[in-house]
Amino acid sequence: MSPSKTSTTEKDTKMKEKIEARLRKLEKINLQIMTENFEISNKIKVIEILHKSIFDFLDDLFKKIKELKAK
Repeated sequence: MSPSKTSTTEKDTKMKEKIEARLRKLEKINLQIMTENFEISNKIKVIEILHKSIFDFLDDLFKKIKELKAK
């Protein structure tokens, strides 16, 4: 193999290694983002449930107050 071929092959190998390392880093970041997104989604679901519960409670409370005022 000629020196220029070896040099090109080494450069290609180094470039490939850099690209693969960057890809692994991006995959790790993507996994972290997906995990955070899942956690946020779960928190939103809990907030929606609490929101509905609070408004149902307040609605019932106002109905009872109205009934008591009517008596």
